[in-house]
Amino acid sequence: MLSFDSIRKFLFAAVLVLLAGPSAGWAGALDASVSDCLRCHGMETLAYQDRETGRLVDLHVEKTAFRTSNHGERRCLDCHKEEGFEKYPHTDKAKDQTLHCLNCHDDPENPKFKKYRFKEVEAQFQKSIHFEKHGKKFTCFSCHEPHAFEVAKNKETTAEVIGQDNGMCLNCHRSPARFASLTDRKFPDLESSHAWLPNTERHWAKARCVECHTPHGDRISHEILGAKKAERNCVECHSRDSILMTQLYKHRASESREKLGFVNAAVLNDAYIIGATRNRFLDWLGFGLVGFVSAGVFGHGLGRWVAGRRRNGGERNGGGRNGSGEDG
Repeated sequence: MLSFDSIRKFLFAAVLVLLAGPSAGWAGALDASVSDCLRCHGMETLAYQDRETGRLVDLHVEKTAFRTSNHGERRCLDCHKEEGFEKYPHTDKAKDQTLHCLNCHDDPENPKFKKYRFKEVEAQFQKSIHFEKHGKKFTCFSCHEPHAFEVAKNKETTAEVIGQDNGMCLNCHRSPARFASLTDRKFPDLESSHAWLPNTERHWAKARCVECHTPHGDRISHEILGAKKAERNCVECHSRDSILMTQLYKHRASESREKLGFVNAAVLNDAYIIGATRNRFLDWLGFGLVGFVSAGVFGHGLGRWVAGRRRNGGERNGGGRNGSGEDG
């Protein structure tokens, strides 16, 4: 009599055969197009249990997210190029493939890759607290979902950028299960560890974790800093030279400067940041108006005082002449 496990495997295999179509056999060549791969990997329930860890490994690829991602125009076999992926079912050798972003993004002559400076990113990452604490267990894919990732500047609004970037952090820092897969350390309470920050929830809604948890520079660093090294000086954001202008609002600021001639519109359309949402022209215009009004008030008061002095002096002189005439 067949066991339940045998029946389950048979039914699963039958479903995959049907999805692959009548022309595809178990050992036949698989069409390399994305659509063919997604006939199986597009199923939300596609997963397997890792025999060593017991963890359920999700093999599902969300179709819409992939199509709109930065990798949406690539073929699956451009990355999954290990021998065995072109066969169906995939061989054990293919399943053991270890992917790395620099397998593709290490071409210094490719203009698309050059601007992202992946070698520099890798060096920064290796100095981050994540790599320091977890080593090779923590990879690019721990934060960046390769089948859905989209560069922040492609987002329509700053809120979308914040949501995407903070979502990467919260995937682990709001999930005890994911956190436990990396470390035995006690799951941290974010509210308690950020209790020093005024209006914590507002900050999390309007700024990214990396604004404070990375070194300052002209672009976001992949050197993620731990709590002890993270920024706690409010002035770094709440000032005219706010670090937000070179990080969160970097691309918005350049667009604003081209269209409007000043960068504050990039911020004013999204949030009011005390000390940062200032324009030098408006500052001087405001000072000028205050000065003009003050001068007007002072001039008006001085004019009335001078006129009053003259009027009082004339009255005294007129009274004296009348008195001397009467005496004569």
